[in-house]
Amino acid sequence: MYKIPSQKTLDKYGLSSDEWVEIFKSQGEVCKICKKESKTGQYVTDHAHVKNYKKLHPEERKKYVRGILCWWDNKQIVGRGVTIEKLQNAITYLLEFEKKMK
Repeated sequence: MYKIPSQKTLDKYGLSSDEWVEIFKSQGEVCKICKKESKTGQYVTDHAHVKNYKKLHPEERKKYVRGILCWWDNKQIVGRGVTIEKLQNAITYLLEFEKKMK
């Protein structure tokens, strides 16, 4: 089961509760990254960090919602400062080690 965020949180992302649920259901009701259910039922609404996000109209803010994640993946995988280049470098790093171990 999952918990729909508070109205204050939904407003932060420009979403209605129905829109949030629609996003969550579209990704199978699991974290978009680890594909697991949260044991607590709590999830994080992930969004792109764009300049002046808080000043955007709710309809504009909604466009930057990337998905619904578990807390850990939101904080540790796609937290502030992560780039596609950094994530690709991490993949290369892990693959090189795995190859060496075979």
